[in-house]
Amino acid sequence: MVLFDGLAFCKLGDKVWTPIHHQRQTWEGYMDALYFKGNFYIVSSNSVTYICDVRASPQPSMTKIEVEQCLLCSFFLVESRGELWKIYCGTGYDSSEDEEEFPEDLHTEDHVINQAEQSGNGDLNCFDKYDLVDHNHYFSSSLKTKYFCVWKLDTVGGSKPSWIDVENLDGVALFLGLNQSFSLSDPRIFGYQENRIYYTDSSRELHKRGWPSGYDTGIFNFRDDTIESLYKTDSKSVKPPAIWVTPKA
Repeated sequence: MVLFDGLAFCKLGDKVWTPIHHQRQTWEGYMDALYFKGNFYIVSSNSVTYICDVRASPQPSMTKIEVEQCLLCSFFLVESRGELWKIYCGTGYDSSEDEEEFPEDLHTEDHVINQAEQSGNGDLNCFDKYDLVDHNHYFSSSLKTKYFCVWKLDTVGGSKPSWIDVENLDGVALFLGLNQSFSLSDPRIFGYQENRIYYTDSSRELHKRGWPSGYDTGIFNFRDDTIESLYKTDSKSVKPPAIWVTPKA
């Protein structure tokens, strides 16, 4: 499956991509997708998860997992010990000065809709809303990862799939990033720490547009909510941004 302004998939032997016709909110962008137990799971920038069954005919079916929606969020999907996990990356500022400069209403739905109507842009995607404010005004600020929230998919507790809180990683280490995300059930074997989230900068739109990016990397301790550096750098822009590589044995 490929994520862009829309969705498309291909099967083994296909010569072209098959587009998936899916009506979504104009500001909703697709953040991550994962194939899990026969279906694709797709998470959007406003926290909605879609279950896509590409076996349906003539068009793949899209089922929504209802959640409390938010806007402009960074989500990841990871399979861990046979379960599907959704991870939210919460960001914040390094200084109160930066926080005061940031437009307070940028993350609100009404602001995005009103600005889209005023500009005549009826097809505003998740990241285009950044164009509605002064780039220098916003990107002089340094947004960095501050915390993570984790949920796992519950398909047993009710008639419909739902997300339930994960309060303990139970020794698992998660690796989140721009190119791929995965988990290790016993990270000590490979020299990594338990109950940690290793993350690299996933701000693909900032990097693509040439704005400062790539520096938000670290190791988050899920037990005490502390963060340590993944590697030392004073740079405010790392190009290209770091990615995870899993060598074959």
